[in-house]
Amino acid sequence: MKNALAIPVLLATLAIGVAAAQSVWRDEAAFFDNDGMLMRPNPAGWPYISASIGGGATNMMAPEGQEEEAKEIKGDFHVIQMNPWALDQYMESGSFPEGTVFTMTFYTLDQNGFPGDRYWAKAVTAMEVGVKDSERFEKGWGYFRFEAGATTAKAFAVERCQACHIANAATDSVFTQLYSGLPKKE
Repeated sequence: MKNALAIPVLLATLAIGVAAAQSVWRDEAAFFDNDGMLMRPNPAGWPYISASIGGGATNMMAPEGQEEEAKEIKGDFHVIQMNPWALDQYMESGSFPEGTVFTMTFYTLDQNGFPGDRYWAKAVTAMEVGVKDSERFEKGWGYFRFEAGATTAKAFAVERCQACHIANAATDSVFTQLYSGLPKKE
């Protein structure tokens, strides 16, 4: 009888452990595989920071080797989110802690299904991610792009993203001046 009960208890414990490991990424810092590739985050439930349409960075963020062929797509809809604990730390200190993760999820727009001039976010086409990790990245932040369906991504070279962030972002390589959902620190 003891052995018959031990197996279901063991299976339940394993299932809880696996579920916990899968959900950790929602609230914790970035996860990298053994090759240094960032594992795709799942920002479902993360706080909204901002949204935008279009974007001049689209050509720069094209997959390496496809920059010339890439065309800026007017009409992509982007949602920017941030890992919750890093937002809490930012609210307390006014600075972004190590392990901060921003995601920008790209959606196509659709006007079908509703009369008038409204557009709806439809299919996810890509996700860009910024990770603050000064030990891993020379300039403090690493930037990644996940095409639809990709589960890992390697960091872009510094000149592809970081240079623009350093030159144009208001706070610690973050475009706080554009992020309506990110409370401004006085």
